[in-house]
Amino acid sequence: MQIPLGPDGKPCKPCVSFKDWTKLQKKNEIKKEPSSLERIAKVTLADKFGCPVDADELGRHTWTFLHTSAAYYPPAASESQQNQMRNLINSVGTFYPCGDCAGHLRKYVKQYPPQVHSRSALELWLCQMHNEVNVRLGKDEFDCNKVGQRWRDGWNDKSCD
Repeated sequence: MQIPLGPDGKPCKPCVSFKDWTKLQKKNEIKKEPSSLERIAKVTLADKFGCPVDADELGRHTWTFLHTSAAYYPPAASESQQNQMRNLINSVGTFYPCGDCAGHLRKYVKQYPPQVHSRSALELWLCQMHNEVNVRLGKDEFDCNKVGQRWRDGWNDKSCD
């Protein structure tokens, strides 16, 4: 596996999953972090504040932000709000730390422009894009009829109440 590099030319942790990062460390292709046994005797900054995200965690948090933003988007957006949402989506495609993911987003946006005229249109567009990513990654697709339950209202079975 080739080590993906970030914009600074250093190994890019948010560009790979934790599992792949660990494999690269075992191969000594990147600087190995001390084992948990080596760290157990002292409280570290990582224990207190956490570590930089890996690709999986960054992806989950990014999807959470995007879907939640759509869930609270206006039911009928003004022209200004539509432009701001387009700018947000385009900015993610520009600044996302994983270059491959950013490229996939830019390609998707070019092929299927964001539907930003209403909350329901944006929620559906995001769900369809997320499902395209899920298919590419070999994950299950999400039922786009349930985006409101998942990201705004909570499940109908009241498990979120």
